Amino acid sequence: NLVLEHIKSIREEEPGVVFIRDTEIYLAPIIPTPVLYIFGGGHISLPLVRMGKMVGFRIVVVDDRELYANKNRFPEADEVYALDFETFFEKFKLPPFAYVIIVTRGHQYDELVLEKALKTEAAYIGMIGSKRKVKFTYDNLLARGTITQDALARVHSPIGLDIKAETPEEIAISILAEVIQVKESKQY
Repeated sequence: NLVLEHIKSIREEEPGVVFIRDTEIYLAPIIPTPVLYIFGGGHISLPLVRMGKMVGFRIVVVDDRELYANKNRFPEADEVYALDFETFFEKFKLPPFAYVIIVTRGHQYDELVLEKALKTEAAYIGMIGSKRKVKFTYDNLLARGTITQDALARVHSPIGLDIKAETPEEIAISILAEVIQVKESKQY
């Protein structure tokens, strides 16, 4: 039917007009605001929050330390949670337009967040770390049998585009460039 065809076109981000009983109705897509979930409130997160906000993301910061997860540290963030990572995933469901950035203070926390994030519909999951650390984390998850190799194929790690970034600001730019690249290729 004609209405269903137009609804399908809305999902494809194309506005259209529908006539129902001689009434003209204009339908336009509602595109959700992408949400950047930053797990870890350290030095890389500071420019990530500022730059992510500048390019149109809704920003959520999660760290298990109140010293690092507060609105004074991240005034540009839409939401800041001082919760342990497991509790966060128990309380909140990530939407398909979620972009997960894992930059916690240690591989044990990265591993926990990665495992939980892979069980969501997040559009992007990226984890910081050396190739050695990434392999160690993947091997642990595979050995426990909680995550499959196919699931790990969703992960962008080491995170970011390879632009030889060194400073926290440069690393944030490389991460956001990759996130934007993925975002622009997605349809929800």
